[in-house]
Amino acid sequence: MANTKTTAKKVPAAGSVPASAKKAPAAKKKAPVAKKKTVAAAKKKVVAKKKVSKATKAPVAKKAAAKKKAPVAKKAATKKTAAATTAATRKKGPAASTAKRQTKKSASPRRRPSPAAKPRSLKTLTIDIGGTGIKMVPLDDKGSAIIERVRELTPKPATPKSVIEVIKKMVALQSGYDRVSVGFPGVVVRGVVSTAPNLGTKAWRGFDLRAAIRELTGKPVRVINDADLQGYGVIEGRGVELALTLGTGLGSALYSDGHLVANLELGHHPYGKGKTYEDRVSNAARKKIGNKRFRARVKAMIKQLQPILNFDRLYLGGGNAKRLNPKRLAKNVKIFTNVEGMGGGIRLWSDVLASDD
Repeated sequence: MANTKTTAKKVPAAGSVPASAKKAPAAKKKAPVAKKKTVAAAKKKVVAKKKVSKATKAPVAKKAAAKKKAPVAKKAATKKTAAATTAATRKKGPAASTAKRQTKKSASPRRRPSPAAKPRSLKTLTIDIGGTGIKMVPLDDKGSAIIERVRELTPKPATPKSVIEVIKKMVALQSGYDRVSVGFPGVVVRGVVSTAPNLGTKAWRGFDLRAAIRELTGKPVRVINDADLQGYGVIEGRGVELALTLGTGLGSALYSDGHLVANLELGHHPYGKGKTYEDRVSNAARKKIGNKRFRARVKAMIKQLQPILNFDRLYLGGGNAKRLNPKRLAKNVKIFTNVEGMGGGIRLWSDVLASDD
């Protein structure tokens, strides 16, 4: 009989543990490790997402933080600057404080400039030299008398020297005027007398009246015919206007839209029977013929002049104008006083055509 080898299975001894049983726990141990790795991987993903999220949010957070910190930092810087300025001012004393105030003023918004101060009104001393009297009055810039008019008799004989002497005494009582206007009974060209029929032409011809009054007063002076000056005081400045002064002689002044036609001397124009206008209506003629006939002559003279000069308005002044009856004169004829006429001393300076400079 052949020997058959029988592989006998080892039977574990009592109390021993089989090998397969020993390896089982190791497998059990590996399962938790794999699980841990899976969890760890998941955690990494979460961490990675958080990092991405943080990376995205970081600029926004920084901007927000910067905005919050900016006002605080600005306030802190302002406080530090103010503290430093105060400390510097204390060290430097009053000079630094003044500089600070000036800096504040320059930094502050500009104020509107105050309205320009009104120019001081000019006072004009007006002198009216007549054949009978010399009148003087200071005027404001509107032509109103500042004080009452003064009057002195014209000396006889009325030489330049004697007239200037009277004016000198009158001027000594005046003060505070800025310029002088002079009316003279005759033809005056650039301040120099050409004729003076009621004072004596021979004595006055060529006399520089403007220079004499300027030397006397030390002020700017303008000299024109006395009727021209009187008319300036009453005209309206529109159209053709004529002024006649009935005094020692007959003065006349013609204006076109307020501008003077200088040295008209209408009184010496011929007017009937070999006489002149002045011969017929002078004060000497009035005394000879009486007031009634004098008034009739004045009316006849106006009627004669109307179609020649075609004036819109006629003004009658001088000492003998008061002897006329206004109600018997035409509507465009007005009587004025010497005081009103002396207001022309102002207008004389505004009419360039009357300038004798």
